[in-house]
Amino acid sequence: MSKTAVEIIGVGREFTVSGNSFWALKNINVCVPENQLTILRGKSGSGKTTLMNIIGALDYPTTGQIILDGKDIAALSDRKRENLRRTQFGFVFQSVS
Repeated sequence: MSKTAVEIIGVGREFTVSGNSFWALKNINVCVPENQLTILRGKSGSGKTTLMNIIGALDYPTTGQIILDGKDIAALSDRKRENLRRTQFGFVFQSVS
């Protein structure tokens, strides 16, 4: 049985646009196994980048938890989140031409 690398529990992200509430993500639940290539895909505007920013500790969820090594990364201090990004994540940002 493989170990879970990242566990996403009930994650939601709310934005306010022109004074109106907009949920980019609602109740997302995913377990990403350790050492397994995992692909996130979906149509434009479906929340892929929002979810990746939350998993990568670049943004905070409005609801839910992102568990990495038994810790909720949203509850970590800014310095610990920065260290986490420095030591445990790699990013390839998309670019639009």
